[in-house]
Amino acid sequence: MDTLIVRVKNNYGTNVIYPVCQKSCIFAGMLNKKTLSPNDLNHISMLGFRIGFNNIPTEKTEPFNQNNYKGFAKFLMECIVPEV
Repeated sequence: MDTLIVRVKNNYGTNVIYPVCQKSCIFAGMLNKKTLSPNDLNHISMLGFRIGFNNIPTEKTEPFNQNNYKGFAKFLMECIVPEV
């Protein structure tokens, strides 16, 4: 099973999903978007792809701060599709 890697960033209080790997960038391009929505990820996972989240802090990003990600777990749960 293929895995798509995406990164979730909080932009001014809104969680946004950015494609990271080549395959996720191709899906975003096919949808004519720069970012993906939870609904897009649901449809992609229905095609048999797994979704991997790459949110490891790097030197260019700020360290993890729980206060910056209020509702983050709820947002990630929206991206998960139950096994069919």
